[in-house]
Amino acid sequence: MTSRASGKVFGLPRLANINPKTSRNVRWSSAAARQWSTPLAKTIADAIATTGPISIAAYMRQCLTSPSGGYYTTKREGRDQFGQKGDFVTSPEISQVFGELLGVWLVAEWMLQGREKHGIEIIEVGPGRGTLMDDILRTVSNFKSLASSVENIYLVEASPSLRAAQKDLLCGDSVLEEVPTGYRSISKHAGLPITWYEDIRFVPNEPDKTPFIFAHEFFDTLPIHAFQSVPPSSAPSQTISTPTGQISLNRPSPEASKPQWRELLVAPATPSSITTNSASKPKQPPPDFQLTLAKASNPSSLLLPGLSQRYRTLLRTTGSTIEISPESHSYAAEFARRIGGSNADSKPPTSSPVPPPPRKTGASGAALILDYGPADTIPTSTLRGIRNHQLVSPFTSPGEVDLSADVDFTALVEAALGASENVECHGPVEQGVFLEQLGIEERTKILIRGLEKQLESRAQAKATSSTDAGNKVQEGVTEEVEARKKTIQGAVERLISRLPGRGMGTLYKALAIVPERGGKRPVGFGAPLSMLSSTDDCDECRPGGRTSTPTAVALSALPFIATFLFVSTLVLQKLFPLLSGYASSNPKRVSFNLSPSRLTIQRISAVTSSTTIALAAVLVELILCEISNSIDPFARRLAFSLTISLLLLLLVFVIPSLEIQSVISAAGWEYTGKSKGKLRIAWILQATGTIIWLTAFWWAGEQLLGKASTATSPEGSKSQTLSEACLSRVGIIGISFMALLSGFASVSAPWQNFFSKHRPVTESDIARKAVGLEATNDMLVAKQSRLRALERKLSDVPQDKNIFSRAIGSIRGNADVTELRALEVEIKGLETMALSLSASHNALTNRLQQQNRSKTLRGRLLLTCSYAFSLFCLYRILTSFYSTLRRSIHTSYHPTSSSSTADKPDQGSSPSSSSSDPITTFLALLATHYDPHLDRETATRHLSFLLSGLILLASFNSVMQTFSLVARFLPSFLRTVNQCLPLIVAQ
Repeated sequence: MTSRASGKVFGLPRLANINPKTSRNVRWSSAAARQWSTPLAKTIADAIATTGPISIAAYMRQCLTSPSGGYYTTKREGRDQFGQKGDFVTSPEISQVFGELLGVWLVAEWMLQGREKHGIEIIEVGPGRGTLMDDILRTVSNFKSLASSVENIYLVEASPSLRAAQKDLLCGDSVLEEVPTGYRSISKHAGLPITWYEDIRFVPNEPDKTPFIFAHEFFDTLPIHAFQSVPPSSAPSQTISTPTGQISLNRPSPEASKPQWRELLVAPATPSSITTNSASKPKQPPPDFQLTLAKASNPSSLLLPGLSQRYRTLLRTTGSTIEISPESHSYAAEFARRIGGSNADSKPPTSSPVPPPPRKTGASGAALILDYGPADTIPTSTLRGIRNHQLVSPFTSPGEVDLSADVDFTALVEAALGASENVECHGPVEQGVFLEQLGIEERTKILIRGLEKQLESRAQAKATSSTDAGNKVQEGVTEEVEARKKTIQGAVERLISRLPGRGMGTLYKALAIVPERGGKRPVGFGAPLSMLSSTDDCDECRPGGRTSTPTAVALSALPFIATFLFVSTLVLQKLFPLLSGYASSNPKRVSFNLSPSRLTIQRISAVTSSTTIALAAVLVELILCEISNSIDPFARRLAFSLTISLLLLLLVFVIPSLEIQSVISAAGWEYTGKSKGKLRIAWILQATGTIIWLTAFWWAGEQLLGKASTATSPEGSKSQTLSEACLSRVGIIGISFMALLSGFASVSAPWQNFFSKHRPVTESDIARKAVGLEATNDMLVAKQSRLRALERKLSDVPQDKNIFSRAIGSIRGNADVTELRALEVEIKGLETMALSLSASHNALTNRLQQQNRSKTLRGRLLLTCSYAFSLFCLYRILTSFYSTLRRSIHTSYHPTSSSSTADKPDQGSSPSSSSSDPITTFLALLATHYDPHLDRETATRHLSFLLSGLILLASFNSVMQTFSLVARFLPSFLRTVNQCLPLIVAQ
């Protein structure tokens, strides 16, 4: 068996060649005396005798869809176009896995677009025998929420015989009734209505519907026009050929002195060409027709090659041949308009048989095109014929031979993007890559496991008490399992194989048209297939999915639990004491007098910061597992849900509340104590600060999201859940803070290396600083001891119940109370001084270590890297400043250019620092070289953000030194930030 594209698989020579000896001077006479291979051939010959040679498009249209003898429109007894007994085989006929995975692609795209609950339409153009649609509907019916939202199924089919075959497969015994514009029946899958139309323009196009369109091996059968570039003529012709005859030009054409496109036309084969073909291919019947080059320009050659710059470029190369399919462009444009709506300035074609639909306000739906053809070049001389799984001349036995040509995917993309500004195209990607990303191997394993279970249960039912009989049954089952397993594996291998002559993996390609969403890739086009939601009970349809037992989930969750416990313990014991200044390993640590409330806040902060960092580590582990598709999918989904929910709670509410509480406590307002007034004020400040934070978080995130989603307004119009909205705001605010911190780091590293000159540090400097710190600590300990003694003394003194006595006491004052308040003020000052001395001591110690390290070979290497890194930071600062300045100047001189930037990217556009950075660009080139399907611009942005993070990490020491320099002048600020530093780092 072979596919329609197999002419390229086996490397056979082109069959549609021009006969140079007979293409110029052929006389078109009556065809009555000649014997034609089919009645349709005589009909075409009679038409040519009347009007002259016809285009390849007209010839293909007659051969494939003519009501009197067309290949698809005429039913022949005992003969079918598809399958082993027909002329060719398609992917859905090879394996059911192909159609099931396309159904999974539909489900994934539906989920990605927000799970519309109504208005879903499934459309297929050129459905063949209905096998693909049957597999898609069977898959969709397993997802109850999607199946309930499907309202209509539309099939575009012009052949009555194929329409009948589709109805029998999809609808069974349901009645096929005729409706005003087509036919209608009820599907056996969930009772969904199916309507047939002869043209996609008759399919209802309502703006509130979400269409999912499939076109498998459809575009290759659409008629094509072929053109050849010819040199300028020495005696330019003053006439052009039209279907109604020659038309004289009023004046010489200015294009006559330039190369011109001439159309390749179909004409009856001359006796000499018939003899030549019979001698060269004795086993094949002689062709009825041949190609000839038009003697002059015609309307098609003047109009169609001017549609794209790609064609105009080839015009200068004499002898270049191109193929253009206007109907393919029309279908791709129609797909785009149904998904994204028409452009605002577009007008409906006047020849449309139906009135224009209302304009669509929001893009929704998707189109998936699978066919064969070059990924990025123009097809040339690809017209082919196939009959009985063999390649034959496309001009032999018209009406009995299937005709096809390679698809120009780039032209389809241009047509789609030109028809609607609210769509984007992805691909083409090879069919093998597309199916592998959809999980064809996992689905095949599931299919084989189900087959084994089915046959084993059948064998157990047939087995008798006799051991010999049972053994024979088991042997037969084993042989059947192995045979059917080989059949399934062979079929799947054929779909994804990249070896020439053995499969379709490289030859066939997939192209997707989806709503514009900033380049976010669909599944199968570079995006991983996320595990489908557990609310849809369809483990068997889920690639790689299976029913997960509680034991399997528990075992699969052990790595995540281990990571959480290890990281949280490490942060709690090592990182938190280091950041908060309470490291027990530091002999010069500062001893603070912590009240019970502040001690409780410290413990809660320690647990919160360690939990946040541990959850972030688990999230990284989950992302890596998702990329490698390792560990049980259900366990991953459960861990994702739990991790994201806890992180959102910590980042949005818990950590900001603790930070606000630390600031209020540092200001002297305690949350516990006997003073009810101060206690009430502290909680009021806490509530006010939390409300202000939540309001600012929501408002600032909304403003930033509004600016970031200006180009993707259709996506922004969709409703979001609270978790999704919080995630969006955390992401955009996090990126903004990341940019600010990396900017601070970019300044800190050069400052510390080039501009901040320190005198050499000696051991005596550190010793003096240590002595001062120790003396401060001793004074602090003594003051704290006296403070505790006074507190005990005051707590032991009985309170005077006489109001008058207490009033007199408050006027006279109490020496102990006065001393207590003075001690509190002194202790706060000593604590601030101790913090400042401790920071200076640590800074001097680090500088001394750097000095000693710089004298070694390793230290010199690190110092060289540090200087190189600082130079890179300076470069990033300069490029960012230059881009910002250029953008501001461009905006000042061209205030209205922003609206047209999308249409004219080369006029006035200013590159960002990420796009002009050679290091980022080089890394992006390496990434796209590793995976050609990556979007270079998107990869550049991601790498730029990654470099910003690396800048922040690599310059962490410089950042801390700069921070200590600033905090030296603001010691109270250092004390406050020191208490919140672990929480800030966790955020």
